[in-house]
Amino acid sequence: MVMPLMTTKIFRPLAQYSESMLPGVYGGPILLKPAEENHWHSIWSLVNSLSDVVLYGNPYLHYIGHPNSIQRSIFTQVLDLTKGFDLIRKSFSKGHRADITVSRKNGVEVKIASCRDEVEAYFKVYQDAIKRWGDQASGFYPIGLFYNLFQLGEYGKTVKLWIACLQGRVIAGAWSLYHNQHVVYWHGAVHSQYTSFHPTHLLVATMIEDACRNGFRWFDFNPSGGLEGVERFKNGFGAQYLTFNSYRRLTPLGKGYRFFRYYQEHNSRKCSL
Repeated sequence: MVMPLMTTKIFRPLAQYSESMLPGVYGGPILLKPAEENHWHSIWSLVNSLSDVVLYGNPYLHYIGHPNSIQRSIFTQVLDLTKGFDLIRKSFSKGHRADITVSRKNGVEVKIASCRDEVEAYFKVYQDAIKRWGDQASGFYPIGLFYNLFQLGEYGKTVKLWIACLQGRVIAGAWSLYHNQHVVYWHGAVHSQYTSFHPTHLLVATMIEDACRNGFRWFDFNPSGGLEGVERFKNGFGAQYLTFNSYRRLTPLGKGYRFFRYYQEHNSRKCSL
């Protein structure tokens, strides 16, 4: 078992803050085989030894017990791909199917980014989206993160940047991550000038079809961060809900650190990673 934790020294050397995982996606232990009750006891003992910790659960893992902490139920939205793309496409909402048709008729094309210039073009789309999102925006990832993902040896296999292009210009994009039977729609953005072309609808439909064709079991849209519009968008693809818990135990120092980080994200536009 491995327990992934991102750890930060806060108000050095007073305290240590740990989180699994930023930015509010799945955390908890990584196991080679199902854990028994005594294993879970060891896992929670480890978590209980930390003074300031935030732990997000995993909707695909059966938990026994829980740490000493405040619990909150959250959810992700997923598609079970075993029924095949033809049936999945029929479960798309009428509006989504119409938007995909509009996107195709307007000449939008989807492909996997193949050069740094296309990664940079996606980043510019993302910057435009941040301005449009305003106070609701979070993350603020630097372009270096996207370059690093593109330069990975596994790029094109376990990591892909899908881009939607119109007359050679990148107008939208989406990152997807692949592991075992699982595909995650991790990050996406569309340029404000091209929202009426609905490129994101075509992007996601293409990603789902590709996942079905390559034998994956789950297409996971990831949690929506409480954004109702994002949740409705995912529902339009026929996504179902999977619930899981988050666990939080914080001292006043830990609460202060989280407030400071929130201020940096939403006022200074700094990445929390």
